[in-house]
Amino acid sequence: MRRALTRSPLHALLSGLLLAACGGIPEAELGPSAETLGTQEAALCSGQYVEALSISGISSYEGEAAGSGGWDVSAFANAARLEYYIDGVLRSFEERSGNSGTWYFSRSGISCGTHNFEVRAYPMVIDSAGNRSTCIDAPVSRTQSFVDNSCMCVINGQTYRNGQVNPASSCEICDTAQSRTSWSFYSSGYADTNGYCKQLTSGARICVNSTMHNNQSCTANSDCYTRCSELL
Repeated sequence: MRRALTRSPLHALLSGLLLAACGGIPEAELGPSAETLGTQEAALCSGQYVEALSISGISSYEGEAAGSGGWDVSAFANAARLEYYIDGVLRSFEERSGNSGTWYFSRSGISCGTHNFEVRAYPMVIDSAGNRSTCIDAPVSRTQSFVDNSCMCVINGQTYRNGQVNPASSCEICDTAQSRTSWSFYSSGYADTNGYCKQLTSGARICVNSTMHNNQSCTANSDCYTRCSELL
């Protein structure tokens, strides 16, 4: 009876071979597990960097911003991820293959005024199976400000906001509805002999430089006013 319960060495060996054939190898005898995706990406990105990034120009008109530039990554990277920001907000991104190339950006809905544009580049490695590794630890960025002056006047190279009175003449104003390149007539503005805005005297009787005007004489130069419509 005791002999029947005892396994011979040959029986133990055969049992082990059968378990191995059926995939029953103990876990302790398994080889090391495959590398994680993060580890693989880290290895691919080792030594990769953006060699050059430039902005050729960025501008905006009537709410439409557009810009372009160039990029160049290190020898063993074969693509780049490009991100485009306006005033710190990501507006769009793209991936471009190759070691170098040009980028283009356009976006509508830009408000009038001064803005800050940023392009940010990351090197990428794309393998033969199309798997993409973005090297997020090695970005390079470039910034440039631009002005959308569709709600402004540009006069003699200077910009003025819509509704701004000409500092040299209170009878002129930036009115984009009339002109964006020259001062417009400011019908509601009044100027005294020194060019400061003042209200009309009572009864809308006005005079200029102590001379008779509208059949009214001036008592003092400081009390003499002229209406803009009568200056032009």
